[in-house]
Amino acid sequence: KRREAVSRSPLVIQFAETVAGLPVVQAHGAATGMYHRLCRLVDQNTALFMHGWLLMPWLALYLEEIVAVIFLSACTSAVLMRHLLDPALVAVALTNSMSLLSKVQITCRQSAEVENLFTAVERLAHFLAATPQEDQGVATSG
Repeated sequence: KRREAVSRSPLVIQFAETVAGLPVVQAHGAATGMYHRLCRLVDQNTALFMHGWLLMPWLALYLEEIVAVIFLSACTSAVLMRHLLDPALVAVALTNSMSLLSKVQITCRQSAEVENLFTAVERLAHFLAATPQEDQGVATSG
């Protein structure tokens, strides 16, 4: 998601510059070049977006396997120690291990969203550092 968000910035900038300078682009006959550049940026952004969506089912399957192993170990422990454990405690352990999948998925989604928001903060910091600013200490005459 981070790479897709970073690759979206040049696409948005190119589109905004093209729309703002449309009369100049048409006057110089550069519409074809701008169109090809925009298509290339769209392809780059879409490829990263597609990779992200193709990896999501794999991640979901991987998380389900981890939770299944945890649930299996809880069930095995409950069977092996059936004389030592209280049935209510076993029920709580099995219920919590079953609800673990939804909590892990929510955590993964939230961490991806936080990373995406940090990308926006990184872009703002980059633009603030890259943008030339007037010197505040120099008095102008005039």
